[in-house]
Amino acid sequence: MGRIGILYADVIQAADKLIAEGKNPTVDGVREELGSTGSKSTIAPLLKRWKAEHQENRASAEVGMPSNLIDAMKSVYDNLQSDVEQRITQAQEAHQKELEAMGETLQRQLEENAIAAETNRQLKDDAARAQQVFEQLRAEQRALNLTLATAQAENTGLQNRLADRAAEIVTMNQQLGYARTQFEHYQEATTIQRAEERSVFEQKLMRGEQELVNIRQQSSDQQLRLAQQEAQLAQIPTLLDEVQRLQETARAERQQAAIVKDEHSQLTYQIQQLTTDRAELKQTLEIALQSLSDVRLQCAIEEKEKWLLDKRIAESEVKMEQLREEKSGLLQERATLQAQALTTAMHTHAGPK
Repeated sequence: MGRIGILYADVIQAADKLIAEGKNPTVDGVREELGSTGSKSTIAPLLKRWKAEHQENRASAEVGMPSNLIDAMKSVYDNLQSDVEQRITQAQEAHQKELEAMGETLQRQLEENAIAAETNRQLKDDAARAQQVFEQLRAEQRALNLTLATAQAENTGLQNRLADRAAEIVTMNQQLGYARTQFEHYQEATTIQRAEERSVFEQKLMRGEQELVNIRQQSSDQQLRLAQQEAQLAQIPTLLDEVQRLQETARAERQQAAIVKDEHSQLTYQIQQLTTDRAELKQTLEIALQSLSDVRLQCAIEEKEKWLLDKRIAESEVKMEQLREEKSGLLQERATLQAQALTTAMHTHAGPK
């Protein structure tokens, strides 16, 4: 950094000294003459001003212009220079203020953009979590559908088994009725046969001794028939046991049917419970889908706001570019004013001549 406070008088003094020494006054030469202090950006415009005034002084000295005219020209030039510098300073200050305001606005927009980006990231995370919950619910729904299908298949199997058992019970009841009918017929036939035998035996007793020989002759046949009848009578307890066994089997089948009916009721209750759970899961899934839709809507809003911020930043950049162009225009206007001042001075000088 150069020393702050280099004045125009210092530059004039250093330049005159260099001219007296026979040297060309340059920016580096003046800076070195000033003790290597002051910035080149400060010395350059002052040295340029000195060269312009020195050149005018040399020209006036050569042509022998009046001093009051030279002073008037210097006054006009100084006024124009001061006015141009003041206008440039004001434009630079206004431009600086606008740049600072634009910088603050840009900083706020960047902060808002960062906040929006963070919010967007959080919303994306929430959407990802919601999607994960949705996938879990879908997997649970598939598992419940599979369980429900399995339960329905088992229920169908149990209903088929129940129908088979019912058919077996009907068949056993039919067999039991048939056995009971056969037993009743057998009892009737045995009763009729005994009545017939009793009648025959009474007739034989009435015949007495006349038929004793025949009875003895028929004794062996009668004993054989009696043995056969006893064998048939001995089969009656076996038939009764079979009937009792069939009754016990039917009772066991009724109990099994009751158990199957209870299982069917339990499966029906489980199916109802699964249906209820499925409805609750469906409601939860709908809520999750609604939340996901809200999150996507919020993301769209955030994207819209981000687009608006980007648009505002682009507009700010365009405005800054316009300010730069205005600054360039002011600089050109300053150069034009300087050229006009120089032309005016030249025309003023050319008039008396």
